[in-house]
Formats: sequence, structure tokens, C-alpha cells
Amino acid sequence: MNLGMNAASLPFNVVQFALLGVHFQPDLVIVYAGHNDLWAGLGLEGFRPDYSHRLGHWDASRRSVQHYIPKWMMASAAVTGTAVLIDRARGIEYDLVKQIWRTATPSEDPLEGYWAFHNSLISIKGMAEAHGAETLVVTPHWSLRQVDRQDSLAARVRQSALDAGMHNVTVDSVIPPEDPALHIDDAHFSRAGGRLFAKTLADVIQEKALLP
Repeated sequence: MNLGMNAASLPFNVVQFALLGVHFQPDLVIVYAGHNDLWAGLGLEGFRPDYSHRLGHWDASRRSVQHYIPKWMMASAAVTGTAVLIDRARGIEYDLVKQIWRTATPSEDPLEGYWAFHNSLISIKGMAEAHGAETLVVTPHWSLRQVDRQDSLAARVRQSALDAGMHNVTVDSVIPPEDPALHIDDAHFSRAGGRLFAKTLADVIQEKALLP
């Protein structure tokens, strides 16, 4: 069951799992987060653990072009790029996060607030264990644009998982970030990339015997 949602960050995931996910009695919880946290929460002055220092209210009446395009078409880098350009020409940001961003000042610490991200991982693990489920943390994977802050976050997520005794997998060693055939933008996979991502997780799940 996929509880992922557009532009969600880890605080959203904690609430989703607590109020919805646990009722499906999962055997395994896979956490794949960090992308939106880096854009809309971490590394900013005045950090708050619910990201209210950065996220405001969403105007549901302002629909992006992506809202009307069938999901299967959005697997194309060309379609995604065209939709972004059209939205920008209309003066509408193309995803939820950018529609609700507040103005914020970068902190001297590029990962300011990571302690809250770490604690959220611990909370998800605790809820999963309370409901008899294992937890697998997947380090965030980027393509096309590689910067130090992204690499640092991926390393810290992996370390958090290790410190907390959670199963983890780093997909960068299996999915080449520089391969454009596997990605449609800097954070999303193409169909081929998605299949490779799924196989990578399946291999780890089987190797570690994470499912009965």
C-alpha cells in the first residue's frame, strides 16, 4: 500500500502512519523521505519541527496543469517539463510545496533541524514495532543535480537508521544518479527507474527476511 503523497515531508508521514497506516496492520513499513524536507523544512532559520516556519496554507482553487494530466503521462520527462513551463507562464507554482512556501532565511547549518527528522524516524519505528511491523529506511536519492547538502542528508539518514537499529538501504549504489533513462527529474524515477527501485527494495526485503 502506497501512502506517498505529492510534496509530503516526514512530519506528514508521521501523522499519516499514526492516523491511517497502522489500521492496515502492516508487516513492513518502508520510509522513503528527505527530498521535500530538504526543500521545505531543514536548513532554515527559526526551525520548527512541524515545518510551520516554512509551510503556509494551500489555496485549493489554484490548480496546476499537473493536476489535470493523467498520472501515466507524468512518467515522461518531456510531459513533466512542459507542464512546469505552462504553469510558470500562468503564474502558478507547479507543485504543492512551492505554492505554500513562506519566505525563510537559510541557516548557517545547511541541515538545521535534522534532530527533528531523526526523531520522526524514531517515532515511526516505535509505532511500527507497537503494531508488530518491521521498518526499512531508504536513503533519499537524487539525480541530475548533486550538491553537498543532498549528499550530507542521505548520509545522516543512513546513520540515523543505523543508530536506531532500523533496517536501511542505500539505492545510489544500484541506481546510477547520472543515468537520464532512469529519471524524469531530479527526484522522480522514470518507469524503468521505478522498476529498478522496486527490485532493489524487493532484493533487500528478501535478503533480510523482512516479510513473513
